[in-house]
Amino acid sequence: VGAAPESGIDATSSLNHKGNRADIRWSGADGSRVRIYRDGGQLTRTRNDGFWRDRNYSIGDSYQVCEDGGSPCSAEVAPSP
Repeated sequence: VGAAPESGIDATSSLNHKGNRADIRWSGADGSRVRIYRDGGQLTRTRNDGFWRDRNYSIGDSYQVCEDGGSPCSAEVAPSP
């Protein structure tokens, strides 16, 4: 699953081998920081370096990456093994 075409932010996520951590990767966001959302709620604000790891992943979680101002955002992505 990729980003909504109009946003320019492309996000993917994958699980580690134990299935308990989700790695979120993205590209196309402007600015020095991005906001990461899990299931619609803001999870963190982090550097716009293209990678962040959720150490508290639960089955069914989905993620979205947004520029620091709150938009534009990627499409929601769900981790795959």
